[in-house]
Amino acid sequence: MSDRTFNLLDEPWVSVRYLDGGTGELGLVGLFREAHMIAALSGEMPTQDVAIQRLLLAVLRRAIHSAVDDADDLSTYWGELHRSERLPDEEISTYLERYRDRFDLCSREYPFMQVPGDTASKHSGLQKIIADLPDSEDKQLFTTRAGQGAARLGLAEAARWLVHVHAFDPSGIKTGLVGDSRVKGGKGYPSKGAGLAWSGNCGIIMARGETLKESLLLNLVLSNLDPNDLPPWELPQDGPGIREVKRGVPAQPIGPTQAMTWQSRRVILHFDEGFHAVVNVTIGNGDPVPPQNQWAIEDHTAWRYSANQSKKGLDVFFPAGADPERRFWRGISGVLAVEPTRGRVVSKAPPRQAPGVVSWLASLVDGQALTKGQFVPLVLTGAVYGTQNSMIDTTVSDELTLPAAVLHNLSLRHSAVNAVSDAESAVVVLRGLARDLCRAAGVNDTDGAADDASRRAYAALERSYRGWLLTLLPDADRDLREQAWQRQVRDVVRGVAVELVRDAGSAALVGRAVKRMGSDAVDHLDVGSSWGRFEWGLRRALTNLGKGASVPEPSVKEHSDG
Repeated sequence: MSDRTFNLLDEPWVSVRYLDGGTGELGLVGLFREAHMIAALSGEMPTQDVAIQRLLLAVLRRAIHSAVDDADDLSTYWGELHRSERLPDEEISTYLERYRDRFDLCSREYPFMQVPGDTASKHSGLQKIIADLPDSEDKQLFTTRAGQGAARLGLAEAARWLVHVHAFDPSGIKTGLVGDSRVKGGKGYPSKGAGLAWSGNCGIIMARGETLKESLLLNLVLSNLDPNDLPPWELPQDGPGIREVKRGVPAQPIGPTQAMTWQSRRVILHFDEGFHAVVNVTIGNGDPVPPQNQWAIEDHTAWRYSANQSKKGLDVFFPAGADPERRFWRGISGVLAVEPTRGRVVSKAPPRQAPGVVSWLASLVDGQALTKGQFVPLVLTGAVYGTQNSMIDTTVSDELTLPAAVLHNLSLRHSAVNAVSDAESAVVVLRGLARDLCRAAGVNDTDGAADDASRRAYAALERSYRGWLLTLLPDADRDLREQAWQRQVRDVVRGVAVELVRDAGSAALVGRAVKRMGSDAVDHLDVGSSWGRFEWGLRRALTNLGKGASVPEPSVKEHSDG
């Protein structure tokens, strides 16, 4: 066997984009040294960049752990790091050198994030580690990786996908590794309720800075450092089986450092004869993590309440995953951890837990390390899985910028959340108009028309909301800002409504008789009565525009086709 090494401290493997627009690859030591000159990571896909950035955060947390312990005030210490031109790269380099032998991708004894030796009963195939390569050979014909690109991986790219597979690998049956007691018939079956690699459960929310240095610091939560929260390179080498804290008791992440680098899989990279490329891979099950109520270990996700799993005395929250059908701004309630105080639906869920990074940024504002008027871009990144979470269908990456004051001030948080509730309430009314116009014209596909109207309205409202959110500054008059927002919502939704009426056709203009819901009574429904019902609903939804005014109900009641 060759003595070839590929040490990730020195070898260029992390793809980056510099501030001047140039691109390149760096090893970990050089990456931290040049972080102030780098705009962002620039790998094969957004989830890969997130997985690597979280690994960098784990390194940074451990490298400055002693300095944080000695600091009198966390906000002050963080502010000093933030004002410094560079990251503390000498401390980081010293730390990394201490564990140099654990960062060699090709090591026989301590291969980075792998299991040593060939303990595989069979290989899994490179398509199992390359997330943008479909399993099916037929589908591979339509990718840029057909042929040689699907047959071998350069060591740099293999290292990037290795970090990604531990973070976002799908659930499903894995290759059985020899020596893993969980294997049955040569196959590794997923743990019930914990089959996804840890980060795959989460819509990862991270603050974005103008440089990689600033991005790392904005996401560096110092309030939860634990000396026992050790990454895999500081722990004994994994074998093929599950890690246990004692016999029969599986290990669980102690804190965010472990969650960001958790070994969700057992991986063996298979190299060509000269150790120039990876030609195959074996992926088995690693250490499962149940997703319920894990905010103590996960700083970078919002949380959703589960009414089904909650019971008296125990509220259960799951990580909020990425939803391709629901844009980031509409989930701002989970990010800011407050419920809307008005609107058609007010949640009865218990108080939410904010993402740790959001709470940390709010504390930095409180400690004056960040100014209230500073704008903070938050980026939501996640994988969307299909067919029982056994494959990655797509990835989501969406950004929303808001003033730091919104993270810090409860009343401004309520304004931001209420504004989304206003928009959603108005869209509900618009959906009603779309259905009414279909019924008036005798068209049966009312839901399709309503869905199309919703998409058009939300696309326009998103643009308006992004601009309006930036006006929620510390000296803003909350009532005036909310009234201004409701005017925007009214104008946007009315604009879509006018288009619906214009396209309704002559049949809707003439109208038809429809039955009231739950009654034999019949009303005449046409464009005019549909519009009256819409205007009435819109005034009720946007209450700040007509405070104190009584709104008479229109004559056309809830109705069904007939």
